[in-house]
Amino acid sequence: MMLPLSAFLIVGVLLLASTVAASPGYLQLDTIRKPDSNAPSMYDQLAKRADTQEWTLTNQDNYAYLVNITVGDPPQEFQARLDTASSDLWVIDKDNPLCAKTEVEYAMAFDTIYYMDCNESGIFDPNASTTLNRTDEDFFAKYTYGTIGFPDVFAAKGKFAYDDVSVAGTTIKQMKLGIAEVANRSMVVGIGLPSNEFRATYYDEEPYLNLPARLAQEGIIKTNAYSLWLNHLNENRGSILFGGVDHAKYEGTLQTLPMIDVPHYDPGTTMAVMMSGLTISPKENDSDPVQLFSGNIAVILDSGSSMSYLPIEVSREIARALDYNDENCNYEGYLEFEFNGFSIKVPFSDLLTPRPSIYGGVVISYDGTPVCSLAILESIDDDGPFILGDSVLRNAYVVYDLDRKEISMAQAKFNVSESNIETIDSNGVPSATKAQGYDQTTTATSLSMEPIGTDVTFTTTGQVSTLTRPNRTISDYGIAYLTMSSHDFFTFTSLLDTRTYSFVDLWPSNFTGPSRTSDTDVGVSCQNRDALRATIVLVCAFAVLTTGLLLY
Repeated sequence: MMLPLSAFLIVGVLLLASTVAASPGYLQLDTIRKPDSNAPSMYDQLAKRADTQEWTLTNQDNYAYLVNITVGDPPQEFQARLDTASSDLWVIDKDNPLCAKTEVEYAMAFDTIYYMDCNESGIFDPNASTTLNRTDEDFFAKYTYGTIGFPDVFAAKGKFAYDDVSVAGTTIKQMKLGIAEVANRSMVVGIGLPSNEFRATYYDEEPYLNLPARLAQEGIIKTNAYSLWLNHLNENRGSILFGGVDHAKYEGTLQTLPMIDVPHYDPGTTMAVMMSGLTISPKENDSDPVQLFSGNIAVILDSGSSMSYLPIEVSREIARALDYNDENCNYEGYLEFEFNGFSIKVPFSDLLTPRPSIYGGVVISYDGTPVCSLAILESIDDDGPFILGDSVLRNAYVVYDLDRKEISMAQAKFNVSESNIETIDSNGVPSATKAQGYDQTTTATSLSMEPIGTDVTFTTTGQVSTLTRPNRTISDYGIAYLTMSSHDFFTFTSLLDTRTYSFVDLWPSNFTGPSRTSDTDVGVSCQNRDALRATIVLVCAFAVLTTGLLLY
């Protein structure tokens, strides 16, 4: 899976509810909110710039959607990132050498790829599980976030095994999962297409049955399908409903599109649809929005990415419309994402979010107001992949039908407590209709851009999305830091050192898969990025010191 961009954002974590819906044929899990240190760094961002099964989702600061899950017997509990754009489930071995142990390492885990806070998802003790069956089969996973030239690479490496996995009170016996002996990111529950499993994509191996496929095989759900409802950014609860659709959670009619292929990915591995345009409106109830671009582009719907990544000229035009101003969080208006016959509205209050500070709370400007980031960034390559992450998906009710290779969407309702659940079967999603542009599966060779004129004026009376975060003091992080401004500039001299375990070490040396970004090139870029940050801080410190001496 390839997830773009390094920028401080807001991701959501899914927590598993302990209740299972009584209706047959689906499994429902609720969701909750909470923080994620694996989110991309703010400095790389374009600043401002029972037939069904339902899971509770938790929304974290720098929000990733996580689920509560248990593995083994006796059960070991975890909070894992739920990811629609990857397909493997894996846990972190208790002896992972990249788990932070000292205060400085915990601080580095917050904003670098060299350590991780293993307490976030939990660690697995293989020797404590009586139901674990080990294998000699190599496991590996790789996730890329980043701006052009400065990607962060997260990876995991170990062995596959079989063990009992429980979600929302439902146990799957002898589920195949990876045990990461070395990893620099938190645990993942990949629920994408089995064809997108790492060994299937890189070694052309036959895919195994991953979590949603096993739920269907066991008869817990009738077909390999699920619905994702993230709920509003300011709400803690959302849900994923395996095997069913909840008609109470959306407005209008579910519109169905086929899954299509995207550049940089093997055919038939991504859950992407065709996006046909984007309009922008400076007012919440504007009847005459401005067309920003038109033309078909393939976009991956990715719950594992809190940010969205669009073509360079599109993301820059959005930022330009907001005057590249990162010290205003309450613009009114919205973006409307078009999909050949229907659209999803996303208010700027969801796209402009206060930047979390490593010292606790949020980054504050000189005038005492929060500094915000725009949760839409430039794609890592000119031709994609383009991604609609949680910043957009929380405004849509999305149904993924993996068996039929279709995705259905409608405008989401927020803060809904009632349910109207129907089971999804082999006939498809109940009450959904094919979108007008269902047969539009060819991407445009170029986009028709319509630059926003100076007559478009944004007001600042809209709602501000809030951000809750555990109160932490500087001593909680143990950071040897330089505070050059209220924008949290900081560095560690150890960033310039070479780690014993780099992500290059995590990647199989006999990799023979399709051409991707060179691990070596990416490694140099990551080191250059951190070195650049350190250099900037040192230069600023020297300038401040020199000025002070001259004044003295």
